Amino acid sequence: MIDWLRPLSDNGPFMFGFTMNITLLLALSLLPKPLVANSENPTLPKTDIATPSLGENDSCVSGPFETDIERLKNATPLQDITIAERKAANLRIPIEIEKIREGGYSLFVGSYINNGLITWYGFDVERRLFIAVLGHIGPLLDKVPSEEKLSDAQLLHYTDAAGYRRSEFVTVSDATPEQVREFSCLANELSVTHRDPQPTFRRMTDTLKKEFVLIHNGNRLPSGGGDARRKSEGMLEKFVAKPLQEPIMQTYRK
Repeated sequence: MIDWLRPLSDNGPFMFGFTMNITLLLALSLLPKPLVANSENPTLPKTDIATPSLGENDSCVSGPFETDIERLKNATPLQDITIAERKAANLRIPIEIEKIREGGYSLFVGSYINNGLITWYGFDVERRLFIAVLGHIGPLLDKVPSEEKLSDAQLLHYTDAAGYRRSEFVTVSDATPEQVREFSCLANELSVTHRDPQPTFRRMTDTLKKEFVLIHNGNRLPSGGGDARRKSEGMLEKFVAKPLQEPIMQTYRK
C-alpha cells in the first residue's frame, strides 16, 4: 500500500482516484500554470456556457432549497473568492468547495486505473457558480494542464493540508437563476431520500468513494440509500458537470 494515501483513509491505506469522463484522463500528459490577476481585488473569471434548464412552470419537489424563480432572480449573488484567497488557501477540502454554504458537490475517489486522482464538482447557490476541482496526488502530482491551455476561468494551485501534496486544477462557470432553480429541484429530490434507509451498494472496482453532498445553511443534509438516492445523485452529477466539461476538455486538446 502507498504511504502518501494514509491521511485520507478512515480504515488504513488504499489506492486513490476517481471515475470520470475519459477526457479527464488526457490531463496526465499536461503541465501546470498559475493564473495571473489583473486587478487589485480580482476574482476568477467564469466561463459562460449554458445548460438546459427546467421551465418555470415545471413541477418541482418541495424541500430545503428555494425554487421560486422570481425570488431567485431577485437575489443578489455573493462575491466570488478572490484569486489571492485561492492561491493562499491550504485546506483539506478545496476552498472553492469549502466556501459553499448553500448548494452541494460531488466527490469521486477511485482506485486501480484511477490511482492518484480525485475530483470535486460543486454548485454554489449563493454565488451562482458551477465549480470543478480536479486533484492530482502522488506520482500524478504534476500531471496538470500546460500554461498555454488554461483560460481566465481556470486556476492551478497546490496544497499539503491533508498530509500530502496535491495539485488542484480549478474551473468555474456562472449559473443563471434558471439553473439555480434546476439545481434546487434536483437537490430537493435527493434530500427526501433520507426517508429510505436502504444502503447504497457500489459495484465499481475503480471507484473507492462516490457521493453527492448537499449543503443547506452551512450544514450537510442527510440522504438515504438505494435506487432513489442513486438516481438523484446521477442527475445532479450530470447537471453540475455539464457546463464545465467543454472548458476542461479545451485544456486537453493539442
